[in-house]
Amino acid sequence: MKYLTIGLLFIGMTALVGCKKEDQIQKNLWNKGGEWSITTWSNDYNFGAGGQTYKDVYSNCGSYKFNKDGSGIFSTTQDGDSYTNNFTYSNTTTSLIITYGNGNYFDTGTSHSYVLDWNKNKIKMTYMTTFDGEGWDNYDISLSKK
Repeated sequence: MKYLTIGLLFIGMTALVGCKKEDQIQKNLWNKGGEWSITTWSNDYNFGAGGQTYKDVYSNCGSYKFNKDGSGIFSTTQDGDSYTNNFTYSNTTTSLIITYGNGNYFDTGTSHSYVLDWNKNKIKMTYMTTFDGEGWDNYDISLSKK
């Protein structure tokens, strides 16, 4: 019985710490204006069937603005062209789920579940997908709090 009590106490504390970190991340996203600079944007992609792999890398190319209500605005300039998308977001301790709305970079309704590496005022988001079992698309995005 003693071990059961200790085990349940440990599970409860782990859940509490996990929720606390999740809340810290969420608050840090929108706190102090919610503005995050895109310090590095790397996109690797391959269209499959033995096709060539392409890589685009941009530095200081835009921003994500997170609002307290779970909405936000993404903007970037790449190769001289400007893009924006509205979005909604949610997070866990290890992921940031962004569903892009109206805009001209991502298609409306596109949802990315980014693997999240959060370190207070710096974030690294990674997302990879495959299409039709052949090609793939990988995003590595680094953000810094403005």
